[in-house]
Amino acid sequence: MWFPQTYKASYLLARFRHLIVMHRRLGFLFLTKMVVLGIRKRSKNRLNYLLKKHQYPQHLVYVAGLGNSGSGWMANLHSSLPGFAQFSPVKWNQTYLQGEINEHALYAGAFEELSGKLVVVKSHSYGTLENATLLKATGLKYIITVRDPRDTIISQYWHIRRTPYHIDYSLATQYSLQDYIAQKLFSGSFEKTILTWIRGWLQNRDPHRSIIIRYEDMLNNTHFHWKRILSFLKFEVDDRTVQEIVDLHSFERKTGRKPGHEDTSQVQRTGISGEWKSVFSRSLKHRFSQCGEDVIEALGYEPTLLGL
Repeated sequence: MWFPQTYKASYLLARFRHLIVMHRRLGFLFLTKMVVLGIRKRSKNRLNYLLKKHQYPQHLVYVAGLGNSGSGWMANLHSSLPGFAQFSPVKWNQTYLQGEINEHALYAGAFEELSGKLVVVKSHSYGTLENATLLKATGLKYIITVRDPRDTIISQYWHIRRTPYHIDYSLATQYSLQDYIAQKLFSGSFEKTILTWIRGWLQNRDPHRSIIIRYEDMLNNTHFHWKRILSFLKFEVDDRTVQEIVDLHSFERKTGRKPGHEDTSQVQRTGISGEWKSVFSRSLKHRFSQCGEDVIEALGYEPTLLGL
């Protein structure tokens, strides 16, 4: 695996700035706790790297996905593989702590910072040509998680209502679900974010070094489709271990609820797909078909106007 030239001085400077931002935002005691936990996590992972690196043909698993589209689930599955843990490039953490919008833009040296680890990186990075080029230069195989965008906007609405610091919090708490979707669709915001994200990866990804996995397929048969991803990465993991990890991160295990039993206060709200069919009004379906039907067709989802 190839990485850009090491920039140790700039990396250490970024780490120092990160600590300053954490101190200002979180306070000394919380910062101290986070630093101690971080040191323990990194130390354990470096030991795992030395002991287990020979088991895996690549030591970094990169997962790109929109929020509320299964990227967290995918990252949790891979970080449960023996030896792996989740980490993020320093600049992403710093941006988050500063309260800025974090688009997880890739940068030269981002993966160099994570060398010497068995690491899973979950990102919401857009599929820009720049990001795709940087990924290609690493030689990594990577995973792109997608979800039916009509369901994604519903899930995002409920997520935002639980997240007071989100930029759309006021909008989501003041509007009903259908009014929120209408505002996003008719204003063009939906197309600029969710649809642009999907189109970018469809256009710019390296088809030989990336795999697209649909959230709905993972719901229908998690074991089979995760095994397909592991095979793509050339990770040799026995079926028993795969099933144990799948069970560990199942909807029922995480929530204590059956799929379809909704709890809007929780991150894992329903555990089902196709909710848009009962939520989208006729006018919303027509508007979506005008701006996003190319994405629906490209990903193999049911046509929006089917049956109307």
